[in-house]
Amino acid sequence: MRIVLLHGYNANPGMNFHPWLKTELEKLGHEVVQPTLLLSDEPNPIECIKQLEEEVGVVNPETIVLGHSLGGVVALRWLEAAEALGTPRSVILVGAPWRVRSPKIRSFFMTEFDFDTVMWKSQEFTVVHDKQDSAVPFDHAEKYTKVLGAELIATEGNGHYMDEKYPILLETIIKKTEPLPGIAPGKSLEDEYQGFWG
Repeated sequence: MRIVLLHGYNANPGMNFHPWLKTELEKLGHEVVQPTLLLSDEPNPIECIKQLEEEVGVVNPETIVLGHSLGGVVALRWLEAAEALGTPRSVILVGAPWRVRSPKIRSFFMTEFDFDTVMWKSQEFTVVHDKQDSAVPFDHAEKYTKVLGAELIATEGNGHYMDEKYPILLETIIKKTEPLPGIAPGKSLEDEYQGFWG
């Protein structure tokens, strides 16, 4: 698998949990891509998208994208703009903000997301968010979970995921490297017409 790790605002791939996570994933034989995003001062989402197109290229079912904080928003904007040439296996949002009032990064939220489009740009979405996140309130995670049909992993005691090591993130990625469960046609659907025809 190819794992794309996107850092947050005023950060870089050498900060927070990114170095540890990269090392652990490479031990497992995965390729890890860590762009140094232009996310300082007053970043421009269009420049970030262009950067990802150049450094990451086309994603496919062998790709997992994890975006931390504003990096999660970058991931969604990237998917929204991407040509439908392939969809990643999974997109994981960690402590991603729903809306931010700060004038420095408001350009990422100037327009509404086209979630009807975004939700089809990945095979599945997962939202990882701590209930005590003081930087991004937990209800932001609940909003993303609803509009993306995502799995929500609610943690306690991890804050905004700014420390050096979080096993839950490694566990989540490892789980997403496994094949999606197959569903037999109609297996999970109830027969609403059973007995209807007499």
